Amino acid sequence: MNRIVIVGNGFAARRLARRLRDRGHKGGITVLGADPSRKRAMPGSAIDELAAAGVPWLPRLPDDVAARNSTVITEIDRSNRVVRGEDGETHPYDVLVLATGARTAIPDMAGIRDHEGGLCEGVRGVRGIESPPGVGEGPFVVLGGGPHGLETASALGRCGADTTLVHPGEHPLDRVLDERAGEALSEAVRGAGVTLLTGRRAKAVENGELLLDDGTRLPYSELLLCTGTVRETSLARAAGLETGLGIVVDEQLRTSDECIHAIGDCVEQHGEVPHGADAARHQADVLAELLTGGQTGYHRGEPVIRPRTAGIELLVIGSPNRSPDDDYEEVTLSDPARTRYARLVLRGDRIHSAVLLGFDSAIAAVRQLHHRGTELPTDKLVLLSGDTTEYAESDELPENAVICHCNNVTRADLSRAWADGARELGSLISATRATTGCGTCESSVRSFCAAMPAPNPETEKDAA
Repeated sequence: MNRIVIVGNGFAARRLARRLRDRGHKGGITVLGADPSRKRAMPGSAIDELAAAGVPWLPRLPDDVAARNSTVITEIDRSNRVVRGEDGETHPYDVLVLATGARTAIPDMAGIRDHEGGLCEGVRGVRGIESPPGVGEGPFVVLGGGPHGLETASALGRCGADTTLVHPGEHPLDRVLDERAGEALSEAVRGAGVTLLTGRRAKAVENGELLLDDGTRLPYSELLLCTGTVRETSLARAAGLETGLGIVVDEQLRTSDECIHAIGDCVEQHGEVPHGADAARHQADVLAELLTGGQTGYHRGEPVIRPRTAGIELLVIGSPNRSPDDDYEEVTLSDPARTRYARLVLRGDRIHSAVLLGFDSAIAAVRQLHHRGTELPTDKLVLLSGDTTEYAESDELPENAVICHCNNVTRADLSRAWADGARELGSLISATRATTGCGTCESSVRSFCAAMPAPNPETEKDAA
């Protein structure tokens, strides 16, 4: 097996290409992306840091990976093991990986499409933070209060744009947050400069306005749809591969053709559709190991929601809304005055599920503890007090501990960059590329910066 072709140019595709090289794959790797202008979603504050440091947003592929960024694949010829592009060019493969992702689900709403079936002027689907700071003044209307809607609205609000977020539920992320957490999140969204309209449904688009079911009319320069996703399965389906809600795969991430695998948001396994950066990262790592001779398998873990919202530090692990049974212990702390809320659901002194809002310094520790399956301290509230150094970014954390899973940046890598003069977030990002993947490690990198000793000008002068 030599030639690996990856259809898609998003997070999962790029992660897989890098991990294949990390694991010693010597054969050809080709990444075929359809959109040359696509930028990866980034944390709002990291966007500012990257812009200041002159770092490109899109994570780099290994230098020896062939990347085609304007190639629309229209056919998989399974018999001859080639894929064909819209331009007629063919790309032979020994192993094909579909990382075709998902697209925005367009609501069935009057006036949203033009007479040719496309979206009307000023209406577009959004699947994360896609625009750099310095966007137009608006007004912007963001439809949908899930993770993508939360990210998009808060990024626009933080830029000072006139932004309204419309959501049919009682509060954003109502599917995973209880009432108290939802109230705290709503206050945080308003604090980011966003007008929040909940319990309202969009009824129609009329002459540059969004009409709500209570008669409210919202004028917009752009209507941004964050209204769920539809898995991109058309290419797989046309090739005769098994599809359902997504491209059906087994524990080896194989499709119904043993030479074709699938990863990322396009995947369905056992009737479920894992999605998000954590799932894509895990799938890419598992598949890289399998394709380089390893023995492993992919099993969906607890979902993790970590919206990339500057100024709104939120982490949701699992389904904390579900009432725990007698085998579970629950620790809850509500601090409405400071827009903070925490709920830890524990089993056997280990984190089963969690919600953290506003406890910035605790997020990295809780993620690490959940990821490792480590027992919590006897005093559970110590995690929320800010004294998390024992469990997260302290000097006791092993040097080989991975801080940025997307780019495989360890604590040792951060330490080396710090010693070489990268003494603040922007320069650490530039030196190590930490945070430039899914962005969920940003708080961990910030904690690392805060924990490091301030530079001594006299010592550095002498060393120079």
